[in-house]
Amino acid sequence: MPRVGHLDADAFRQRYGKPRNPVVLKQLTEDWPARKKWTFDYLKQVAGDSVVPLYGGCQEKARNYQYAHADSMPFVDYIERLEAGQTDLRVFSFNILRIECNERLALEGTNRRVTG
Repeated sequence: MPRVGHLDADAFRQRYGKPRNPVVLKQLTEDWPARKKWTFDYLKQVAGDSVVPLYGGCQEKARNYQYAHADSMPFVDYIERLEAGQTDLRVFSFNILRIECNERLALEGTNRRVTG
């Protein structure tokens, strides 16, 4: 499978998208602001109090397409586990952007909230 560096959208569509050819995009996120902003400390600050569902690292035997729910804990505790090298649990489908957007909206004094 080819591995390519920076590739503009038109070139991607022509070479890989339209003909449906697989490709590994290297360095795709290197200039994304989140790469610098989303540190463990930042994630703890923004979403640390949120309780997240955690899943085991092995797929459930009865249904090989799902991981078994293993636990729930505050996100700050999960991050501290990661920092300590414990990687036996996974978080799926946790929308930190919703929390970040709602904090920004609250600071702006609006009653709007992002849900979902």
